[in-house]
Amino acid sequence: MQNSWFGLLFLTCACGGDPDPASPPARVGGSGGLAGAGGAGGGGALAGAGGSLSPPPDPEHSYYVDVASSSCSDDGPGTKLQPFCTLNQALVVLVAGDIAHVAPGTYDIASGPHTDNALAPFEGQVVARPAHDGSAEAPIWLLADSSASQIIGAGNEVNDDDGQVFITNGMLLIDRNYWVLDGFYSRDGGGIGARDNQGFVLRNSLVFVDPRTDSGLVTSPRGGSGLLLYRSHSALIERSEIWSINLDAYRLNENEQTETRATLVTVYDSNDVTLRDSLVYGGRNNLQSAGDSSGCVMEGNLVMHGQEHLGMLCNENFQMRRNVFYPTGQQAPYINASCSSATRASGVFENNTNIGLPIWAQTHCPSDPSFDGADHILYRNNLVQRGGGPSASCFYSGPEFSDAIDSDYNACAIWKNSDSSVAAGGFWAFWSYDDATLQWIADHTKSPYSLAEWQQQADKPFLVQDPHSLHHIDPLFGTPHAKLGQLENADYACVQSLGPGFPKARSNCKPPFRMRVLDDLSLTPGSPLIDAGDPTYSPPAGGGARVDIGAVEYGAPPPFVLAPQGKKGASQ
Repeated sequence: MQNSWFGLLFLTCACGGDPDPASPPARVGGSGGLAGAGGAGGGGALAGAGGSLSPPPDPEHSYYVDVASSSCSDDGPGTKLQPFCTLNQALVVLVAGDIAHVAPGTYDIASGPHTDNALAPFEGQVVARPAHDGSAEAPIWLLADSSASQIIGAGNEVNDDDGQVFITNGMLLIDRNYWVLDGFYSRDGGGIGARDNQGFVLRNSLVFVDPRTDSGLVTSPRGGSGLLLYRSHSALIERSEIWSINLDAYRLNENEQTETRATLVTVYDSNDVTLRDSLVYGGRNNLQSAGDSSGCVMEGNLVMHGQEHLGMLCNENFQMRRNVFYPTGQQAPYINASCSSATRASGVFENNTNIGLPIWAQTHCPSDPSFDGADHILYRNNLVQRGGGPSASCFYSGPEFSDAIDSDYNACAIWKNSDSSVAAGGFWAFWSYDDATLQWIADHTKSPYSLAEWQQQADKPFLVQDPHSLHHIDPLFGTPHAKLGQLENADYACVQSLGPGFPKARSNCKPPFRMRVLDDLSLTPGSPLIDAGDPTYSPPAGGGARVDIGAVEYGAPPPFVLAPQGKKGASQ
């Protein structure tokens, strides 16, 4: 099975336009062809839909939007000489094959034309919506001439506010087919959404969820969602940064706190959604699947530091590959089987790295304790590094999954004690849901299994019980395990520590408060993870003769979200 970080070919936009030699070039310009879910690049499928995705070169199909232009008018032709003033106007004018170039500036959705605040399920939220469908062969482009792609993953070191296309005071909601949004920055809590459509693409963009104002008041106690896909199929989100400033309880004053409820990415009744090469952090929930969603792909992402749920995009036919997960307040990436859902838990979890988090498969069905909602689930080449302690394990499951999980070639690294001895901890443990207390509780009939015990136990036999996996190893990262999980932020006065990896924002903080990871997760020579993966897998380009365990392949280019260019804001 081929796993590749860079299956995309980015093309320079050769879009024509009105002859205007005095007009300055775009700061970054459009970058074009990209692959669909799991596909190869070179102007390939639109989110797996099979159409070409490079900006249209025909000048007759180019429009311009520039809120700062003295000649802008929403009643005009939308040319370079007389651009539209608002994104709202471009949304209703563009048809299949069109492109709108959007100049840097702040675009206020609520103050523009063609808005709606009564659209289900967004009642009360001001939204701007398109009027026409694109097609797989002729998608519609909103292309920001911004430097957004250069600052993703760079923390507050690189912001370049003058080079951004900001969306404020409302949601940009795409409820038509085959629209591409490239290079935008939503930063006041309105977010970006897709509803009742297919072929939606968001790339090279930033979405900041901020349930407060500069005065320190919470504008929405539930926060909302930074990116919401509602019955949106074959959507692609890539090379984007989606985050919240509120990483835990938010302090209104010295005596009052309120819980922030922001969810960063929500997928509701949406199939074949792909999230790749992106950063997702902060908020109440990092990722949340609602309703019945299937066929999601997560590849090459960095997901970290939520208040409660890290979650998944879907639980049926999922593909989770080469992601890096850092601690959240309560819950790890979890595969959920629920009798309230029409879908069944199934999919592959391959070559992921979990720092401080287990991998968890759980069942929740109060009405039927014998409920079996899982099909085949494959764990391969995953690394889990956890803190020590007798109750810590790397893998958790409810016993209902015993006939569904095929697990092998994984590694469980338990942090060492201060005296360098190996800390206690298991390889696999079983939990179940207590309907009386509404809590997950350990199966006290057996303490966590060591790897050797797990391989031999027959009480809860799985399809495959890790005959080639590793336990109590030191991965030998470029960053020693004792220093893993460090964050960097440009303004430490905004942070009140709640422990490693769990800062919270004070009311005097101003957005955007972006964070970045300092860890070097590349493997060093002699790491037991090198060439220790499943030999039936093909290593990525630059790797060895055999695939490694974990997300970062020895000798291969690092993932975008961990690469130096991603942190320093170099042009992609």
